[in-house]
Amino acid sequence: MALKISKEQVRALVGFYSGTFTIMSILVPVPILGAVAQAFPDTPAMLIQMLVSCSSFAAIAGSFVFARLARYMYRRTGMLISTAIYLVGLLPVAFHDSIYPALFAAIAVGFAMGGVQNTVGAMITDYFEGDSRGLLFGLCSVFVGLGGTLYTMVAGRLGAENWWMAYYTYLIIAVVLVVMFIVLPKGKKEVAETGKTQRARIPREVIVVSLMVFFYFSCNQVFSNNISMFLAQTGLGDTVMSGNVSSVNTLVGAIGGLLVIPVHRLFKRQTLTVNAILGAIGAVLIFTAGSIMPVFAGAFAMSFAYAVYNAISSQYVSEASDTVGMAFNLAILNSSGSLGNFFSPMMIGGVAGAFGGTAADSFMVCAALAAIVGVVSAVYFAKVKSPKAASTETEVQAG
Repeated sequence: MALKISKEQVRALVGFYSGTFTIMSILVPVPILGAVAQAFPDTPAMLIQMLVSCSSFAAIAGSFVFARLARYMYRRTGMLISTAIYLVGLLPVAFHDSIYPALFAAIAVGFAMGGVQNTVGAMITDYFEGDSRGLLFGLCSVFVGLGGTLYTMVAGRLGAENWWMAYYTYLIIAVVLVVMFIVLPKGKKEVAETGKTQRARIPREVIVVSLMVFFYFSCNQVFSNNISMFLAQTGLGDTVMSGNVSSVNTLVGAIGGLLVIPVHRLFKRQTLTVNAILGAIGAVLIFTAGSIMPVFAGAFAMSFAYAVYNAISSQYVSEASDTVGMAFNLAILNSSGSLGNFFSPMMIGGVAGAFGGTAADSFMVCAALAAIVGVVSAVYFAKVKSPKAASTETEVQAG
């Protein structure tokens, strides 16, 4: 699909994709969770997993705070402020005798991620529409995947000897921040044409898609929370191998982002359904693995499914939303995903405890829940037309 874009749109593209490149920096702790567990043997496993999952919870606050600030500051300002907050992720480098500075860093990084996610989604909606918007939401997954691949590979190697050295990876974001400062256009404020702010309308589609995103993201978070411990418990790999598997998982997200539009055109309103089922299959491949190759295959399937699911859910919410209140509805969607990520250790880990509580058990529960999400999604989208289609029919009848 060819895009005709202005110079300001080019600058916006470079700027908000640079921001998108930072999102998966929350995965920096993933390759070192096993090493952290060894460094703090008396710390509960759930608290160690929070080094990843609490970032997603903090993203909720970041998303709503920056959605509100969108009425008072330009998009550029919001992007620069939220990106700068990521640099708090360097805190464990100086304070690594306790796990709590790392937890604080995870909260700050999550807050920054929420701000970046919300502002990027709003900027795409400001500058593009129609299939172009869907394509650009899909391309977000490309940069999310590329960033995640870089962060996990670098973190896995830096943290191979000392877990806290993995946090030097956040220096990459300092470079990204400089690029954004140079290229980002001023952008917009979220106000109505009259100059007065209006209350955001929350359509039913936003609520339904957000609920499905909550449960599906909870499933997807199982990979980040458990892959390092799964490889250690099964003897299939060490910290470096965990970094490699995590890198494949995030890199495949880039492939999924490039194929969002073809996949959507193929499966139409059942796109979310198909990818929920694909995510379930990926989890099955992992928890039944007897060698490392099925683990890589499962990581591939889960990442591809997530990339498409994330992009299409954002497109559905944007199509269902009014121009005024777009940032707020995207904040609801992003927060639902973040809540799912945060509660994943408690929900899925809690159920997995009934089966033994191993990392493999968590992947098993993940597969079951993702399949259920797929079934519910299939029923809903079989009955309900897209808001865009419904609006078109209404206009034709009115004409």
